[in-house]
Amino acid sequence: MGLRDQFCRAPHKHVAKQREILSASSAAGIAVAFGAPIGGVLFSLEDLSSYFPLKTLWRSFFCALVATVSLQVMNPFRTGKLVMFQVTYDQDWHFFEVFLFIVLGVFGGVYGAVVTRLNLKVAAFRKRYLKSYAVEEVIALAAITALVSFTNMYLRLDMGELLSVVLKECKTNNWGQICDQDRSGWIILSLATATLLRIAGTVLAYGCRVPCGIFVPSMAIGATFGRMLGIIMQS
Repeated sequence: MGLRDQFCRAPHKHVAKQREILSASSAAGIAVAFGAPIGGVLFSLEDLSSYFPLKTLWRSFFCALVATVSLQVMNPFRTGKLVMFQVTYDQDWHFFEVFLFIVLGVFGGVYGAVVTRLNLKVAAFRKRYLKSYAVEEVIALAAITALVSFTNMYLRLDMGELLSVVLKECKTNNWGQICDQDRSGWIILSLATATLLRIAGTVLAYGCRVPCGIFVPSMAIGATFGRMLGIIMQS
């Protein structure tokens, strides 16, 4: 019996196998991107499949684990780390910092709600007016992004490089004089501008006819806002 006959006689099995492969590959992709195999499996479980049997769970975890180990062996960044950015915790937190954690949590919730609502409106506008102008829309978004990003030093960086800069402690990093206290006012303004402009860019770009995601832009937005809040408290 040929492969085509098998698919024709049991199409539900074919669809189930496709769903299983998609779940495992998505888990592996997230695991490689963030160095977190369990996180990749949880993402696949939450966002991709309405039916997630136990065998798919184990196969997705195995695929994510193999992908992460392969990345570790290849060491593409030549740093021994799974990702370009990493946060180190060498000091205990203080009680007064709980207020800052609350502020960061509120910002994350408000950011998610605002971006989702505005992006739905942009998607409706795109579907109604820009359906036949997909290429022109992408060109316009690319040109506007390039012009706006050139005005801010934190927007000129690739988002992975930006995360590696703003998440480093001052004892190992002073890119753009980000640790100079006499320039804290200018740094705070630049980080606030980068946060707002990247939020606007995420709202407009997510859903256009180019392959793009929302995870890394959201991480970059949280990183610039968090670093700005830290510099404000330090000042």
